[in-house]
Amino acid sequence: MGMKPFSGSAQARVKTLNKGPFPPGKEKANRYRQDFGGAKNGSPRPSGLAAMIVFLRYAAGVSGLALIFAGLGIILTHGYNFFVTSPYFALKYIEIAGNKRLDASEILKDLGLYTGKSALAVSMAEMEAVLLNNRWIAEFTIKRVLPDRLTIFVRERSPEYLVNREGVLYYADLHGAPIKPALAGDFSSLPALEIEKGAEEFAARLPELIKGFKAADVPLDSAALDWLRLSASGLLELKANSYLRVVVGLDEWDSNLEHLRQVFADLSRRGELRDTAEIRVQGSNAWVLRKTDI
Repeated sequence: MGMKPFSGSAQARVKTLNKGPFPPGKEKANRYRQDFGGAKNGSPRPSGLAAMIVFLRYAAGVSGLALIFAGLGIILTHGYNFFVTSPYFALKYIEIAGNKRLDASEILKDLGLYTGKSALAVSMAEMEAVLLNNRWIAEFTIKRVLPDRLTIFVRERSPEYLVNREGVLYYADLHGAPIKPALAGDFSSLPALEIEKGAEEFAARLPELIKGFKAADVPLDSAALDWLRLSASGLLELKANSYLRVVVGLDEWDSNLEHLRQVFADLSRRGELRDTAEIRVQGSNAWVLRKTDI
């Protein structure tokens, strides 16, 4: 079958393009088209009533969410109170370990702990803050085992010296840092430590210095020391066994310790150590002062 020839006239082409199910000017509105022009293209503005309805729907949705969250808050609060007051979570076992000077009852009092208190009501952060503020405690661990057990392990600072701070006698650690006042009812006999003004930088070396005496095999037992003094001029002075005073320069420390060891060995060999009042070693020199020379 042959094809109908296409009309070349412009009028025929217009008729062909206009051909459709609806007459010209009667096109069906496109329901998928959104007009953003508003009043500019003649579309009507939303009425006040419609805007009010939209607002009320939005407000109702927000209020509904607020009521839901409020309800959840009430449920959670009542649930927490229920568990906190439940006898199932009441503390039955509280263990304090590692303490020597600190009394367990004192630790419990500071922490506000007692049997019967809810394990869920115990604040780990508050207990850590209390223990950190205790100068006797160097380290600690807290372990809570639900439903009814709490264990606290502490490692106490070891007092090595007694230091005077504004007329008050304190226990002090290896570096001479004050720990707690030395009370009459809980007093330990320890060497007195004096750190002169300007000698604070040497205090950090105290553990090393005392350890050096032991390593050098010098017969100076730290337990037998009466007092120690760090001077601003860079000297460590010790009074041992209630009769012997030893002065050692901190510069060239290892060399001075070796000289001191040799002096002690020589005096012991001669049987003259008991009659010695002072030994001073500084630099490459050593001096011995006898009791008869005082």
